[in-house]
Amino acid sequence: MKIKFLKDCYIEVCVGFDEDEEPMMEEEKIVKGETFEVETLEGLELDEEWMQVEFGNGSVGFINKELFEIIEE
Repeated sequence: MKIKFLKDCYIEVCVGFDEDEEPMMEEEKIVKGETFEVETLEGLELDEEWMQVEFGNGSVGFINKELFEIIEE
């Protein structure tokens, strides 16, 4: 599946876990029109505005639905 970002934004993604099993987070700048291959895209039960996205490189982020669109399923 591919998604395309509709706005310039910053997203925070989990890239792994440290020795204490705490998530290691990185902030990434996204440019409007940028596309990404994603493995999974799931809605969060508690909040309908956010989606959990697993990118092709294995990192996971929580992204507001207004920031992207699905361009290929």
